[in-house]
Amino acid sequence: MWAVLLGLILWPLRLAAEPSGAVVPVSAVLRSGDPPGAPDPQLDDRDWTPVAADRSWHDQPTGMRWRVGDDAWYRLRLIAPEDFAEHAWTLSAGFVGNVSELWMNGRRLGGFGSFTVHEVTGQRTVHALPVPPGWLQAGTNLFAVRVRNLGGQGGLLGGPVGLFETGAFLPVIKRLELQREATRVALAALCFGWALVPLGFRLVGDRSGVFAGAGLPALLLGVGVALHTQWAASLPLGAARPLLAALAWLIAGFTGPAIYAFARRLGPRSRVLDAWVGIGAAVYFGASLAVAKDVPRVMEIYAGYVVWVQLALIVQCVRAHPANRLLARATLVGTVALTLGGLGISALGVWPLAPFAAQWWDFSDLGILVFLAVLGGTLLRGHVLARRQEAELGGRLLAAHAEERSQLGRQVHDSVLQDVHYLKLQSQMAADGADAPAVRATLTAVADGLGSVARDLRELSADLQPLSRSSGGLEAALERLAVRLERRHGVPVRTSVALPADVPVTVQETLYRLAREAAGNACRHSGAPEVAVAVVATDASVVLTVADAGRGFVPAEVPAGRLGLGFLRDHAAWIGGNLELSSAPGIGTTVRVTVPRPFLRQ
Repeated sequence: MWAVLLGLILWPLRLAAEPSGAVVPVSAVLRSGDPPGAPDPQLDDRDWTPVAADRSWHDQPTGMRWRVGDDAWYRLRLIAPEDFAEHAWTLSAGFVGNVSELWMNGRRLGGFGSFTVHEVTGQRTVHALPVPPGWLQAGTNLFAVRVRNLGGQGGLLGGPVGLFETGAFLPVIKRLELQREATRVALAALCFGWALVPLGFRLVGDRSGVFAGAGLPALLLGVGVALHTQWAASLPLGAARPLLAALAWLIAGFTGPAIYAFARRLGPRSRVLDAWVGIGAAVYFGASLAVAKDVPRVMEIYAGYVVWVQLALIVQCVRAHPANRLLARATLVGTVALTLGGLGISALGVWPLAPFAAQWWDFSDLGILVFLAVLGGTLLRGHVLARRQEAELGGRLLAAHAEERSQLGRQVHDSVLQDVHYLKLQSQMAADGADAPAVRATLTAVADGLGSVARDLRELSADLQPLSRSSGGLEAALERLAVRLERRHGVPVRTSVALPADVPVTVQETLYRLAREAAGNACRHSGAPEVAVAVVATDASVVLTVADAGRGFVPAEVPAGRLGLGFLRDHAAWIGGNLELSSAPGIGTTVRVTVPRPFLRQ
């Protein structure tokens, strides 16, 4: 689904048609190797293979295949227009897979990349060069292109192939390159976006190791994709450019182990598989360094390394399947796609995808897209489901607590409170009948004390009842709390409530418990002249604020479990809320609990 959505977004950027006035080849032939005289117009090429001039080698009707490092030549014939001498011309091979040399009528125009050190040139650039005056002749002209295969898509990959008027063609080149580059930039942005998803999980309180481990592979893939954009290739790095290539090589080597490290979190750990991946990485880095200047050999080593790590990933996903079925399957599908993409650029190829990849994607891009879509989408879905289950569990837990408090409140009212009333009456009767003044005074004090206890028990019993059974809901409950706190501590408490009717009773009850704990702490410890309690609703959330202008404190210096912070955090989490505590000596303290609207509906 994610891949389809991205494709729909990028479809308007599809390649534009060739510019008007193009002189397209009337014939094209291809031959492998480096035959002598290949760019010579006089060469007899009747034994060469006729091909289409805008397809990769692996998409030719003849089913041709080349290994990494192999050379091939295209010979394309063009017929110059009658007014060719009146215009400046540019010769274009379109988008070319890997390095290339362009020849015109037996004379070398120039090249892209280097055939001596196997420098790979970006496949998102149009390989086009201006034709010097006098090189183009009347009638038939020979356009020869030499290509060396350093990846899975050797040859001419589509785009404008032929002769074009320079003035009209240069803007077309820029537009075409930007359109092709857009796919890779969008893919890099998608990778970085998925890398930030675990950070978002942590910000909302989910510190699960499974989610955290998914960020590193996405980050490595994003950096790897970004390093292969034309933007990275155009950076004025000078002598530091080899460092950029080394970074890309390191990322390619560490991506597989990073995905394996993520898969390890899904099931039981295996030291054998750990050693298998470690040995593969060591061999890959060592062998690649040994042949660092031979890019074809490096690509072949990389292909073997990808298969090596993939075997460990398959085994680990199978072992993790019983414990983490959905993520294990998603990891397996994603890594298989990523592996096939890596093999595609290593000339082992996924041939049925060649036409599509030539127009839009490298094989590696397709593999990364599928990996992110499958694994990232599964992780996000799993996170949403987990949070929903947490909210549902919190709701059930709150309901159970409310029922327990209600039962306890009834027991206090029906049993303990009645006993205290009886003892008060007995004490008062004994005081009335006592002869000695000292005894009468003592019994009267006992009766008064029992009356105070009875009042507190009556308030406690009412406080333990659910708000749905109390008159006035949250607003009335907070007003009664304010009266009780002021009578007990001598600190005025101002309350303000503005809630819509759709806020569930369980949420209102939890907000009341939070307000009671925070306001009670403020009255007992802050020394403030008054305490303010406010509950307000916005379009996005419901917010409880308890503030005082008392002595304040340094939150970092408060020991864990003091000032009821654990109670506040737990109760806020049960309704999907976030607790914020701000305080400073001499300024006061503010406790704020924010409950997002989605959790209110849950």
